[in-house]
Amino acid sequence: MVKRLRLNEKSVREAVPEPGRDYQIFDSEVRGFAICIYRSGNRAFTLDYRHAGRQRRMTLGRWPEWSTA
Repeated sequence: MVKRLRLNEKSVREAVPEPGRDYQIFDSEVRGFAICIYRSGNRAFTLDYRHAGRQRRMTLGRWPEWSTA
């Protein structure tokens, strides 16, 4: 099941990295918009989309240089 919640600064800051795997938390309002939480504790905003029937993922920027606003 895909994890979805309203992405805001508090939810991004409080996301806990899981040892051994990276994971994404998708925004409940903007389809495809997500924050990727890496094992190292770094975070980056991503956008999942489809082009010519294939799923793609674009990294928009790292948090905190970029914000949810």
